[in-house]
Amino acid sequence: MFTKHCINMYRITTPLHLPSGIGRASLPRKNTLPPPVINNTTLQPLSNLERLTSRPILTPKYKNAKIGVVTGTKMDKTVKVDVRVRTLISKYSKYQTSDRRFYAHDEDEVCVVGDKVRIMPDRPRSKLKRWYVQEILQRKPKVQED
Repeated sequence: MFTKHCINMYRITTPLHLPSGIGRASLPRKNTLPPPVINNTTLQPLSNLERLTSRPILTPKYKNAKIGVVTGTKMDKTVKVDVRVRTLISKYSKYQTSDRRFYAHDEDEVCVVGDKVRIMPDRPRSKLKRWYVQEILQRKPKVQED
C-alpha cells in the first residue's frame, strides 16, 4: 500500500491511503489533492494570511539579547554580567556549559550583584563595553538581618 502525505496544505496533516495497484504516475498533482476528511468534516486549505501568521516570527526586539547574572558593579555606570551558554557536543550527546563575561552600560546604576538581567548589543562605549542593560528580569532576594 502506498501512502502519500499532505504536508503544509491543510490545518491538520493526515496521510492519504491509496488502494494497491495505483502507481505514482497516476497520482493527482500536489495542488489538486482533495481536502482530507476527518470525523465527517472537510478541512479547508490555509489562506496566505493564515500561513504567514501561524509561523513563529522572531522579533528583532530580542534577537541578539542575552540573559545573565550581574557579578560586579564597582565601575561607574557599568556592570559585569556573566552569561551561561549550553552547547551540545553531538559526538558524545552531552551538553557543555561555558560562561562568558560582558560589560554592560547601566545608566541609572540600579543593578545589584545577583540580579538577573537582559542585555542588548549597543554601540561601543569604551574598550570593553558594547552592551547595555535593557531590563532587570529578577531582583536578588534581600536577606533580612536579625
